[in-house]
Amino acid sequence: MADFNATFQKTLDILLEEKKYSSAKDILSTMAPEDVAAVLQELDEKPAALLFRLLPKKIAAEAFVEMESDFQEKLIKGFSDKELTAILDEMYVNDAADIVEEMPANVVNRILFDDLMKTNVISVDTHTDQEEVVQIFSKYNFMALPVVDKEQNMVGIISFDDAIDVMEDETTEDIESFDQKVSKFLKILTDF
Repeated sequence: MADFNATFQKTLDILLEEKKYSSAKDILSTMAPEDVAAVLQELDEKPAALLFRLLPKKIAAEAFVEMESDFQEKLIKGFSDKELTAILDEMYVNDAADIVEEMPANVVNRILFDDLMKTNVISVDTHTDQEEVVQIFSKYNFMALPVVDKEQNMVGIISFDDAIDVMEDETTEDIESFDQKVSKFLKILTDF
């Protein structure tokens, strides 16, 4: 397998050297996202970024999720805002949230605020009650919600799936509490 990888890497280097980008793209487009990520991470930053930009958005997004966070950060720094938005739009919300959580604050700000106005951003702080978070998701139909600290620095993100899990837990808790109250009431009635 190591011989295959070395031969493949050499072939890819030759295609890049000869500026046969279309051929390199065609080869990478047939590979599994995990393999694309591994191949790109073996290249120098500039050729890796070039090939990454050539990939179809869906493959690029899936490969991006498989990359090491330090390599993701290098790519992000080289992306235009439009490219960054296109990649993130193709990702599942949980994958995007995981990536955001691993990045330094300056990269997170760029990801989340692609030069948009930063006023009136709807967020929750680290002490917001879980039920309130669920209500915000419900009210605004969000897929993700930023979590900020006292200084309004982003410290994380809550995905819609996380909110659904909390809502299910809260509902179960409410039902169990109701059942206990009904049981106590029935016991009181039967004691009469």
